[in-house]
Amino acid sequence: MMLWAVMCQTWTVEAVRAAANNAQALTDIQNHWAKEVIEQLVDRGIISGYQDHTFKPDQTISREEFLSLVVRAKYVAVEATPVQHLPFQDVAANRWSAGYIQAAIQAGMLIPEDYGTTFRPSESISRAEMAVIAARALQLEEDKEALTFTDVGAIPDHAGLVGAAASAGIVGGYPDHSFRPEGKLTRAESAAVIDRLLAYQRKASNVIVYSQAVRSDRIQHYEIEDSVVTLNKAELPEVQIGDIILLAPSSTYPFGAAKQVASSQDLGSSYQLTTTEPKITDVIQSFDFRASAPLTWETLASNSNQANAEITSSTSTQVQYRQTDDGIAMDLSDVEVDLDGQPIRINGEIELGQPMVHVDAKWDLVSGLKRFETHVTYQEKSKLNVSATVTNPKPATQEKKVDLGKGFYVPMYGPFGVQVQPQLIVKGDLTATLTFAVEQENSRTLGFAYANGHPVFLDQTMGQRTDYRMTGNADLDIQAGIGIDVKISVFQFSLAALEGDVGVHAAIQGKGRNETGGVPSCISLQVDVYDRAALLVNSSGILAKEDIRMELAEKRSNIVNKSNCKTENP
Repeated sequence: MMLWAVMCQTWTVEAVRAAANNAQALTDIQNHWAKEVIEQLVDRGIISGYQDHTFKPDQTISREEFLSLVVRAKYVAVEATPVQHLPFQDVAANRWSAGYIQAAIQAGMLIPEDYGTTFRPSESISRAEMAVIAARALQLEEDKEALTFTDVGAIPDHAGLVGAAASAGIVGGYPDHSFRPEGKLTRAESAAVIDRLLAYQRKASNVIVYSQAVRSDRIQHYEIEDSVVTLNKAELPEVQIGDIILLAPSSTYPFGAAKQVASSQDLGSSYQLTTTEPKITDVIQSFDFRASAPLTWETLASNSNQANAEITSSTSTQVQYRQTDDGIAMDLSDVEVDLDGQPIRINGEIELGQPMVHVDAKWDLVSGLKRFETHVTYQEKSKLNVSATVTNPKPATQEKKVDLGKGFYVPMYGPFGVQVQPQLIVKGDLTATLTFAVEQENSRTLGFAYANGHPVFLDQTMGQRTDYRMTGNADLDIQAGIGIDVKISVFQFSLAALEGDVGVHAAIQGKGRNETGGVPSCISLQVDVYDRAALLVNSSGILAKEDIRMELAEKRSNIVNKSNCKTENP
């Protein structure tokens, strides 16, 4: 059988998909007061210009347009699946903004009862409505006392939320001290509001209050084997049955541990304690904090201060981590992934630039969860070469996830921490000998937040650029992506786990094979970029009383769809 590469040409295809907007190309903002803000938001992919390279900064912005900006600015995931059961009669399921409206409702930014049965999406949005949406997006508490405008009485609804937005610096008044709530918002003004929303830093108390049963600061020096803890009396002079002790972080407990004393044996200068696992709600009474931390060489779980720490997993994966100017890189050398008995070999490199973890949380035992948001942001650059020589073709498709090393343990605040595990995800139809090279660049945000008592996905992939190249000797179907697995914990208690990946799916299919050489008379090629996510919220009593499992439907965007097959006439 002739190889495709010999048959007529080497199938080498390159595709590029980049950010569609270029702030430098906008022709009507050069002397505008909002020029700098508009350019920044266009470069970030949050706002865009028109096809004629104008922005029209002084044109009013519609309700649906502003809402879509807030959804993008807050990273709220917009479902790829068709929108169903929107509460507004004038928003069709196939309207461009339907997914954004649905996401805004799920995230608590938009309350359908405020609008009745019609949303009037193309109607210009008022300043008062803009302030209410912004306040809800930031989960601000009402603040009527902050309203010092001369026309407070003209604010139609939710004056307390307008006050909260004013107190937070999201909105302001005019030189005559009026707010003009019914005034219409321009595109330039909306850009300024979104910029302030992005820059907003919530004031948190940064405090954790422990229960009365907790009898010690974190014990630094201890030995633990199973449930038995041995510690020096100098660190814990007295201990009683039922006390809860706090252990400092260790290799066993990266963010520390809380243990409840079941029995105690006095060994003279030390105690030997038999312990049990308390409930997290027996350990902590309340917390309120906001924290951000980078993924660094120091937080690498396998790091022992040696350069290029080598990590080998049970899947014959060999990865070397190295530090870069703005993050972490992973070099893959002959990574072997076993797909249903067929080895696929991968080489290449993955860079995570400016990787940051964010957590914003407030909870107390009496009132419950006030807010919770966590997300990981990073800029990915990857170059992967995938190859497989098929000796025993199997018409089966299997997906394999391979941990790239031991990941990162990132302390956030007190006993709260986040584990981030980079992963390689490969999927292939093993009926072909293939070579597949792909280069990717994108900016990714992945996380979740609580709104109206329910979790919502935060998921955004921007500025995606993809180049690829593939050859083979049969019908090919291959998918390769880079993912992260994120676990949020307090002490040894898991609060939630989140995973998501971004990658490329490519398929080549030959048609009309002749009877002599088995050579296809024509070939079709399709390449998609995809991203997806899944979430598990544990029944810890803080985020949920029962386990919650959610999946964000896979989003696909076609970047190549080519064929040299001629359409047959009927």
